[in-house]
Amino acid sequence: DEATAIEGDALVQYVADFVAGALTPTVKSEAIPEEHTVDGLTTLVGDSIKDLAFDEEKNVLIKFYAPWCGHCKKMVPEWEKAATELKGKAVLVDVDATVEDSLGTKYG
Repeated sequence: DEATAIEGDALVQYVADFVAGALTPTVKSEAIPEEHTVDGLTTLVGDSIKDLAFDEEKNVLIKFYAPWCGHCKKMVPEWEKAATELKGKAVLVDVDATVEDSLGTKYG
């Protein structure tokens, strides 16, 4: 495919960048939402995990889910209730593992 062809100098540069650790990983991620928290639940995406989940000042509980999963759907009311009850003590986070597959694979 011409669109993905890498030739000559570009290939040499790519390998050199890889060896030097200069490449930026490509993460499949939805756009960072303008409003992270709605009704006590925080939405986390690949590009926001470092800012939201690894804040040492916060207690964070992450639920990795699939929108089609019956068990996940059944858990929603209890998860929302927990978010309300733990407000100010912990941040409850939703991650759609079907969209944020790299997060689901790494952390889920």
